[in-house]
Amino acid sequence: METPIVAFREVPVGGHDTLHSAMILIMPTESSRPQPKSLVIFEKYGDDLHFDRVSIEGSTSGVTAIPTKAEKQAEKQASVVEERSVVAYGE
Repeated sequence: METPIVAFREVPVGGHDTLHSAMILIMPTESSRPQPKSLVIFEKYGDDLHFDRVSIEGSTSGVTAIPTKAEKQAEKQASVVEERSVVAYGE
């Protein structure tokens, strides 16, 4: 039996000041039900926010971020992990 190929993609992310930028790895996700809202979701470890995933209103498809080494380390050291989200609008 063959292992399915997972389509990872690199996505550039930058700040408004154009001085800060990074690349993140994402992969597609599927849920069993259409999502009620479009959300950009972050995980908060201590004072740091890390991009986690995106859900699209009315869709069963989304994307999730592949955790970075820094995020994995922050998760290990955090006493509390919070989820924060931002409602997304537009096309």
